Parts: sequence; structure tokens; C-alpha cells
Amino acid sequence: MNGAEKLQTGFALSGAGLVLGGRCIVSPLDLDLRSNRIYGLIGPNGSGKSSLLRMMTRQVAPSSGHIRYRGEVLQGWTSRAFAREVAYLPQQLPAGQQLTVGELVALGRYPWHGPFRRLSADDRDSVAEAISITGLGELESRLVDTLSGGERQRAWVAMMVAQAGRFLILDEPTSALDIGHQAQLLEVLHEVTAARGLGIVMAFHDINIAASFCDEVLAMRDGVLVAMGAPAEIVTDDVLSALYGVPMRTMPHPETQRPIGFIR
Repeated sequence: MNGAEKLQTGFALSGAGLVLGGRCIVSPLDLDLRSNRIYGLIGPNGSGKSSLLRMMTRQVAPSSGHIRYRGEVLQGWTSRAFAREVAYLPQQLPAGQQLTVGELVALGRYPWHGPFRRLSADDRDSVAEAISITGLGELESRLVDTLSGGERQRAWVAMMVAQAGRFLILDEPTSALDIGHQAQLLEVLHEVTAARGLGIVMAFHDINIAASFCDEVLAMRDGVLVAMGAPAEIVTDDVLSALYGVPMRTMPHPETQRPIGFIR
């Protein structure tokens, strides 16, 4: 693998599966996820979406197979080196702990400068860029815990942008947001992908958000990756009906022509 290929590879899962307490949580799967792409994970509760993300972010080791990032197995990465490449946002956001937005975003530079060094010029530039991309300039001095839900989500995304060079991984980032804040957050993530060429992997409950926003959709059920492809290939009557166990129908969006799914 040459240098250019290695930079573009992103994550490569080979027979990676997870068994906990004797129960198969994620069946062994093969999967390639590249930078400059947005991937959406869909599936019912308990389908293994969050567990797959936890394996990819080194929170739990695969029980079988292996996961490589940029050609190297995850165990071969030091914690600091991996954190410079990949940032993760869980379903439940931590408290702001009396930090301002600017201070929170600056925490994203911790993997780069460590605990005892002040922010360098490069660090400050990265923080300023992240705040600009996420549209938080007017909120930089506000305490995170005083923000609305959508604003807090954007602040944490800004921290991820300041932290990671290549991949953002988010678990249900829109689940607690109203429609307006969902749209704002997704627009920010689109802009981040365009500006930085990042890879983004997100779990969704809402299939229509995934279909309208993602380059590729991955469908999981009972720990098995049952389908993967462009939204038009995955958000279909047959795939959704089998995935959720209820009769589903789809139709094209009147403007974008992207598929929309609903219960029949």
C-alpha cells in the first residue's frame, strides 16, 4: 500500500465481531469506510450500531477478526496518535463543567499539546477554524451549560473538528434535537466534510435523515450488517420492511429525489 492509498483507506474491518457475556452483539463483518464520505448506520434498537462504533473507537476490542485504521490495526495506535485522527461523540453529552464554548473547543487540542503545554499558534488556528466552520463565533464566550441543545451539540462537534484530522464518529447526534436544530447540525457536518475532507460515521434512528444526508447507508439488524449502499439502494420497501419487521413504503423526495420511508 503506497502513502496516498494509506491516507485514503480510513477504517477496514476484517471479520470483526463482538461477543459479550456469551451473546453475539456484532456478527463478524467486512467493511471499508473511507475519508471524505458520510456514512449513516440505521437499524432498530439493539441492532449493534452503537457497539460497532465502540469497536471502531477502541472502547471495546473485537472478539474476532481485526479493525485497521489507515492500514494499521487499532491496537498498534497509541492513544494520543489515534485521538489526533479520530474523534467520538457519544449519545449522552458530558456536562460542560463551567467551560465556555471557546474553552471546550480548545480541549480538542489536548492530544496535540498534552497536559502541560499552552496552546501553540497551530492549536489556536485549529480552534478558530473549528469555531468558524460550526458558526459559533458569537457564542465563543458563553458557558456551554447555558446553551440550547442544538448549540451545545454544535459546540461538541466543534471540539471534535479541532481534535481530529480525518474521522468523526457520532452516536445518535440528532436524537434529542428538534427539526430546526437537526437541520443546523447536519449542515455544519456537511460543511466540515467539504472543508476538511473528513470521514464521518453516524448512527441514526431516523431513516429519512440518513437517506437525505449520507453518501452511503449501512443497515444493521440483530448484530448483522444486512445491507450497505447508496440511499436509493438501501431505503427501499423490501429492505426497510425486513429491517424493521413492519410493512414499509418509500417514495422519492419531490425536490431531491432521495428516498423517503414511512410505515405502510
